[in-house]
Amino acid sequence: MCPNDNGACTKPLLPRRWDSLFDSEAGSDVIFLVGPEQWRFPGHRAVLAAANPVFQAMLNGPMASRDTTTIPIEDVDGRAFENLLRYLYKEAVQLQSVPTALHTLYAAFKYQCGGLVKICVLYLDSQLDSSSVLEVYSHLRIYYDPTVSSHRNIQDNSSSAGPSAPPMEATACGSHIPSVSVEGYQFLPAGSEDITDAMSYCGALQHNCLYYIDMHTKEVLEQEQLEDLDLDGLRLIAERETLTVPLESILFDALVRWCNRECKRRRLELSAENKRAVLGEETLYAVRYLLMSSEEFLAGPMQSGLLNQREINMILGHILHHPVPENPCLSNVIPRMRTPRNRARGQPIPLSQRSNLECSDLNIAISQGNGSQSGNTRRWVGKGYGKKDAKKQKKQKSKSCSPERGNLEGHKQSTGSCIAQCVFSALSCVFD
Repeated sequence: MCPNDNGACTKPLLPRRWDSLFDSEAGSDVIFLVGPEQWRFPGHRAVLAAANPVFQAMLNGPMASRDTTTIPIEDVDGRAFENLLRYLYKEAVQLQSVPTALHTLYAAFKYQCGGLVKICVLYLDSQLDSSSVLEVYSHLRIYYDPTVSSHRNIQDNSSSAGPSAPPMEATACGSHIPSVSVEGYQFLPAGSEDITDAMSYCGALQHNCLYYIDMHTKEVLEQEQLEDLDLDGLRLIAERETLTVPLESILFDALVRWCNRECKRRRLELSAENKRAVLGEETLYAVRYLLMSSEEFLAGPMQSGLLNQREINMILGHILHHPVPENPCLSNVIPRMRTPRNRARGQPIPLSQRSNLECSDLNIAISQGNGSQSGNTRRWVGKGYGKKDAKKQKKQKSKSCSPERGNLEGHKQSTGSCIAQCVFSALSCVFD
């Protein structure tokens, strides 16, 4: 198999004399009507049965009917099925968009084509960015769930409090084709058709998706694809210890957007009770409320209606450092709500030129001492640090170097904080 970043790949499955049979009506003895639009594909029973066990059972198995020349396949996208046939007929597979690659991945799993799964995975990794990572992450959860695989016995040199993304071996960087173990799966040679081996590639891509989300949290949370996640997928992101979110209110606003969309999907009234019900307490409590300022909490969570009065009183008391009565429902999560998130450790797995370059940039930054192991941001990783970030950092630095401006802004902030604290003190007394 010869994967590259544009998705082109040729896999020698069949004799050379069958090369020209793809899309050929000559000798065709079966027709496939694929997808809701019923795309028509001519096929050759002997070729497909020899190339794939699923087609062997479909066309020549005990339940197959030799009299049937037309086979409908309703659950596979037309372009995806074309890529599947290209792969089985030993033609080059050309993936040109993330949606087509995801549809092709589904077809590859359905027809147990491990090699085609790998082609899709390598292409999808090359296309990961803020606008696509959530869509890829959501689809991968169908085939690979890290919450299930986390119970496997895996090697991990980090502490138990490390990131939830799967670990990787340090030798992974520097090669486009992975030779590492991910979540208990050991990569086999690239030409293998073993579907379990293909699962390990999905695990590696899942690792890279979560790593990308960690490194570009703000941009990812602002994407509308977040509203299309299922609750488990949303909670897995919200609970991550390694998100580099600058303000917890950004995460809270994303959760509000999600529960609004979920209520509409379920045709529920947009009431605070329904929003809280679809979101669930576990996801609601994933926000680190105690890291918010009083103004931040007042403008967002306190006015959202998602938190009840007892929760507001307790969280507000902790923010203002006032004694508050204990709430049994929150006592177990309060320590986590005040714990800052950590910078993600580990590295992306180099499945494509994109992740390989990101991995190389990471190693260079660490070797030069630019990558701090603490804090909530890491500006030097991948695409996360561009010219805009440099200008912004320079502007902030110039502001901090100006005593008069610093004193003036500090006075404004301190005055606003005093007023807000007085308001919150009065509110907390009323609540008590």
